[in-house]
Amino acid sequence: MECIERLRRKRTEYLFKNFIMIKFSFFNYRINMRNFHATLASLPSFIKFNYLSSSLNSNFYSTSSDSPMGHIVSASKSSWYNYFSVKNYDPISPFSLENELRAFISLYKKQFKEEKFFIMAKIKFNNNDIRSISTVQIGSTDSFEILNLIAAFNSIFGHPSFSEAVSEPLENELFSLPNGLPKGNIIFTFKPTNNPKVKTKYEKLMSKDKINKNANLSKKNPLNKFKYNGYTIPKTMDLSQWPNIHYINDRKNAVSLNNIIKSGNDNMTLSFFITITKFFNEIPVLLNNTPIFKIKDEIMDKDDLSSFKRTITENEQDKVYVFENGKMVFFTENVKTTFIKKINRQDLINFENPKIITLDLETRSVPIHPIKEGKDGKKGKVNSMMFPIVMSIYNGKFVKSFLFSQSAWETEMMNAFKSIMLRKYDGYKVYTHNFSYFDGIFIIDILSRLGEVKPFMRNGKILKLTFNFTLPNSKRKYTLQFMDSLLILPDSLEKLSLFFNNKVMKSFFPHSFLDDNSISINYVGKCPDYKYFPKACTKDFTIEKYQEYAGKFKNNWDLKKELIKYCEIDTIALYQVLVNFQRKIYDKFMIDCTKYPTIPSLAFAIFRKNYLVDDMIPNIKSKLHNIIKRSYFGGICELYKPSGVNIKSYDVNSLYPFGMKFFTMASGIPKYVKGAIENIRKFIDDSTDEIPFGFYNVKVKAPLNLDKPFLPTRLNTAAGTRTIFPLGQWEGWYFSEEILNAMKYGYEFEFTEGFLFEKSYMFEENIDLLYNIKKTSPKESPWYYISKLLMNSLYGRFGLNPEGEEIIITTEEEGDKLIETMEYVTITPLLSGNVLISVKLPEEAFGDMNISVPISSAIAAYSRIHMSHFLNKYSNNIYYIDTDGIKVDIDLDKDEVDSKELGKMKYEYVLEEYSSLGPKVYGGLLYDKEGKLTELVKLRGYSSKLPYNKLKEGLVKDHMIELTQKKWKRKLSESTIYLKNNHLLFL
Repeated sequence: MECIERLRRKRTEYLFKNFIMIKFSFFNYRINMRNFHATLASLPSFIKFNYLSSSLNSNFYSTSSDSPMGHIVSASKSSWYNYFSVKNYDPISPFSLENELRAFISLYKKQFKEEKFFIMAKIKFNNNDIRSISTVQIGSTDSFEILNLIAAFNSIFGHPSFSEAVSEPLENELFSLPNGLPKGNIIFTFKPTNNPKVKTKYEKLMSKDKINKNANLSKKNPLNKFKYNGYTIPKTMDLSQWPNIHYINDRKNAVSLNNIIKSGNDNMTLSFFITITKFFNEIPVLLNNTPIFKIKDEIMDKDDLSSFKRTITENEQDKVYVFENGKMVFFTENVKTTFIKKINRQDLINFENPKIITLDLETRSVPIHPIKEGKDGKKGKVNSMMFPIVMSIYNGKFVKSFLFSQSAWETEMMNAFKSIMLRKYDGYKVYTHNFSYFDGIFIIDILSRLGEVKPFMRNGKILKLTFNFTLPNSKRKYTLQFMDSLLILPDSLEKLSLFFNNKVMKSFFPHSFLDDNSISINYVGKCPDYKYFPKACTKDFTIEKYQEYAGKFKNNWDLKKELIKYCEIDTIALYQVLVNFQRKIYDKFMIDCTKYPTIPSLAFAIFRKNYLVDDMIPNIKSKLHNIIKRSYFGGICELYKPSGVNIKSYDVNSLYPFGMKFFTMASGIPKYVKGAIENIRKFIDDSTDEIPFGFYNVKVKAPLNLDKPFLPTRLNTAAGTRTIFPLGQWEGWYFSEEILNAMKYGYEFEFTEGFLFEKSYMFEENIDLLYNIKKTSPKESPWYYISKLLMNSLYGRFGLNPEGEEIIITTEEEGDKLIETMEYVTITPLLSGNVLISVKLPEEAFGDMNISVPISSAIAAYSRIHMSHFLNKYSNNIYYIDTDGIKVDIDLDKDEVDSKELGKMKYEYVLEEYSSLGPKVYGGLLYDKEGKLTELVKLRGYSSKLPYNKLKEGLVKDHMIELTQKKWKRKLSESTIYLKNNHLLFL
């Protein structure tokens, strides 16, 4: 109940503060759809099957269309059920969703007596991924309410970004072209309920945005009336045009009365008391003799009293309107904001006891029955699923290991965790390498059975997990925090061990041998062949090293013993990396890195503590964030010529840090402006810029003769929103400096509105320190790695999505209460019978997030500006561009190349032969340091090695390259990870 009360308090405090009810529709709220897609894409499946048991329903994967009705299956230890459509739809449309909803309700009436039910709609793609397309709703078998529920669910399809919400990157075959609707099956996750305490929630899905009734200009009489907060104010300085004007004090003052406003049964008098001077009028405004705001009208043309500047001040905030010949041509107001604050606290670390524990899981794959998909029976085939077989825990002094069985691993893992549920470990951080996407999937439900679990998640990643527990005969709560070391040191443990000069290095292990289920875990015998060691490690684990390793064993290689040894070495190696990293960060910046879950959050904390100036960087909240984020694009990534010879590759030295150091950033209080650019320039005080510094909504016209366009925009496609660099005309938000750069190359812009900022250099000292460290450190040293990491991680933190969610793992009963009392809830039943609840909360309920998307957007724009120089200068010679690198068939000018100078190009290599099929899909032949001709192939989304000749075949007309690789599918609801064959198609 404590978690429910906490959520209620947060929402109640927010509502009371703003005196409004939050109106939030699944598709009508203003959200950045790229982050929205990332969030939906990572939501776990709600299928409640335990593949470790033999209770798998044979009908679950049926794709037959013979039956007009789906089937219902319950989950073990849960009151939640799943309805699965029998038919596989191509595409899933509003009609098919309505069809299945009616079929579900018909079946529901036969099996359940309760009239009401909780329900969520989901889609199962033809690659077996499952995505939620609604939050939990309260449905009913009542005929009228069924129609409302159908209308609500079908309204989802009406949103232009629906395809993105359910898109699968690189798997366009999952969608029906050209309509972009997904193919697959429909699922309803539901639970019968008696007399829910709230009315049906599907009304929220169909709600419309409120119309702003307080328009600045009256549409009824635009020449004579001007409205402010609903109050009509004459739009002229000619007082003879004001109603009921009375002059007093020798015409030095005037009073305008009798503006009557009816409110209910009360009549209210709006009064203007005017002080008249030669150049301006000052006008306090009273409502029933109570001051509500004041006006200052300043004359601009002595011969035309309808051309003037009006400033309205309310609550110490000014709004400025400029009229010419009675027509409003300019408007501006400051946007209320706070500022990102410095960190002033002093972290203290006891390096004799850094309070760090490291944990590692090793898993074994077990085969499951293949899933029949598609006409060939191959696509989407799931081969196996994982279960944890070994867990090792290291506290800096000794390591403990636990071996699990397939049938009882959950109980055995619970007992293993009890070994660190001790008073002496209170407040410790428990790190695993890839907790967010791997270890945490197995662990999170287990911990929920032992105590209170509070995950902190963003975009589907478990950034941090707080675990509270009690000990026998004690009421006090103790805490462990589970963290992902991969989020703060994003590299393989093997590389990190080398970077930080570990005493214990990550070892090698034949994972493929372990996953061979014909081999017993008790195997003792010959050392497994070299082929069983993963390809990722065989780069350094050469055949010679393997022979040396295998030679240590004389038919006594013990699988269980070597597995435990391998797992324990991983925990020790990770511990040494983390303690070394913690000390270095503290010695240099006086920051405890264990307080920050990700490397961007750590880089941001270092900046705030050591370099941030007070009242400089505005803390941008959700409404303004969502507007300016439309100007936030990634780098230019385009293919121009698909093949060539003698192609040189260049890369910019630290592109984003270059932009941060040398260019001004958005600071101060944001100022909203509306009007044509000439009026914005004319009426903004102290502006000498051709385009005042800020972000603008503009209509764009690209020059049709431009060979390589470079101004980005977004396009909705069947596979989601894509960034493109088009010709033609469109509308969008852009940074002023990027607009100015585009104008040099013939782009034309029509300005409508914008947000202006002050200019400040704010990263110079920070970047100077880190870049000098990088420049003077050997590439194999820890500080080279750390400085590069910190430099490249800071800018994105400013653009963090302000929308949040409260994640709670609780009992099913408490989960029902949350669904009944909270809006916009999604639910994941867990194997334990507990449920994971996600509640969308407004940004204000989360307090001060310290974000400023204008910073991130400006840095990204400066980087594109820098690359556009090379794109245009070497237009005839450029073959490929990718954010911070280019491939050309000539040498760049010498003054543009310097491997040590920030922002200059760095020569990488020359491709004797080059081929490319598209962005991030290219390869070629080049000579290595020993003069040997080798292959280089880069393939987006493909982790295995593709021969260069195979890549070249893709250049042949109508030739397709179809590849298959193993892909993880994480199922938090089942505490497991599936391995499936993923098919990639390159045209």
